[in-house]
Amino acid sequence: MSNNYPTVSIIIPAYNAEETIEKCLKSLTELYYPGEYQVILVNNRSTDSTVNLARKYNVKIIDACSLQSSYYARNVGIAHSNAQIVAFTDSDCIADKNWIHYLAKTMMQDPQIGGIGGRILYMMNNKLESIFAKFGIGTHHFENPLPYLITANAAYRMDVLKEIGLFDETFFSGGDVDLSWRIVKKGYKLHYEPRAIIYHFTRKNVYLFFRQHYIYGMGQARLCFKHKIDQGLCKRDISQLLSLFRVVLILLSLGFPYRVMRSLVNKEAKNAKYIMIPVFNAIMLFASTVGFIRGTKMLRLKSNPQPRLFISSS
Repeated sequence: MSNNYPTVSIIIPAYNAEETIEKCLKSLTELYYPGEYQVILVNNRSTDSTVNLARKYNVKIIDACSLQSSYYARNVGIAHSNAQIVAFTDSDCIADKNWIHYLAKTMMQDPQIGGIGGRILYMMNNKLESIFAKFGIGTHHFENPLPYLITANAAYRMDVLKEIGLFDETFFSGGDVDLSWRIVKKGYKLHYEPRAIIYHFTRKNVYLFFRQHYIYGMGQARLCFKHKIDQGLCKRDISQLLSLFRVVLILLSLGFPYRVMRSLVNKEAKNAKYIMIPVFNAIMLFASTVGFIRGTKMLRLKSNPQPRLFISSS
């Protein structure tokens, strides 16, 4: 330990990230941190120039080829780390210069903090991306039933991960929520440090927006199946869920023409974001509902797969 600061490994799973990886790694290799830290890029079957671009930076590059999964890639990164704290962000993110400093410093003030997350802000280049940002991954959640952290901006004690196990690789999405819930159930705290900032690129088109929330829906199904959380989507069967979806979709559809008409007479409402919010609400709801139904059917058709939790002592 240097200057009483713990050692840190920053782990980034990357799949075909050539558009953003250089900005990400540049920010991570220029962090202010009084202790020792390393950056581990886990290449998860990229077919573009991600790895070649990453070689320009002082980072450790590992190939994760046996499973196409961001959670598998994160576990591979953890297995190659001997640090006291493992931190995570994504290949389409940029870190504030003091990001790790605030996460590690705050975590070490309380030995009961098992995981800590910082603030996530969005970078928007146009009006469409500003709409997508409104429906993005948001931030960490500290309300009932259980709190959770988002791996776009999170760090965990290595000894806690050794105790409870790593990410469940069977998740399409929501593996960070599952890990957080397991940490809390073991009696550790999750903490929010707003000074630790990550900037996140938004989705760039409607297809990627739809796909994002479809995957979120599949992750929600897996969380409900594994943790038996009796709230929200989890307590409804598929027929009830579809009925709810139809009602809400009709309400949202009515909201679009209303906003168009209002924009004609109200100057303050004359902007694309105001008019299109009901449309993207409908897309988000439809995508997450389809994803949840698909995820539920997949879980019902096969036995519950067990996660491959591993850690290396080397």
